[in-house]
Amino acid sequence: ILDSWLRGRKRHLWFSVSTDLMQDAKRDLAELGAPFIPVRDLADFSYNKIDSGGKASGFSDGVLFSTYSSLVASSKKRADGKQTSRFDQITRWFGRGA
Repeated sequence: ILDSWLRGRKRHLWFSVSTDLMQDAKRDLAELGAPFIPVRDLADFSYNKIDSGGKASGFSDGVLFSTYSSLVASSKKRADGKQTSRFDQITRWFGRGA
């Protein structure tokens, strides 16, 4: 992640079994000399665009931390019958898809 960050690639994913391990991910980055790279939990965001808002402000660059179970989660169906998955949300954050 640090190497890619220094080469200008500012969006990364970190998958883990448990959200409890997010603090370990932050610690690992800090020990590698990269405490400046922000790490946010995917669960902090609604199913809207990650870089346009969530429980806190939008998240444009950094490490998006997710559990494997969050990856397969989906939103409730909207009135128009559409449903958004976390996978779709991550794909949009990386610049692909609708």
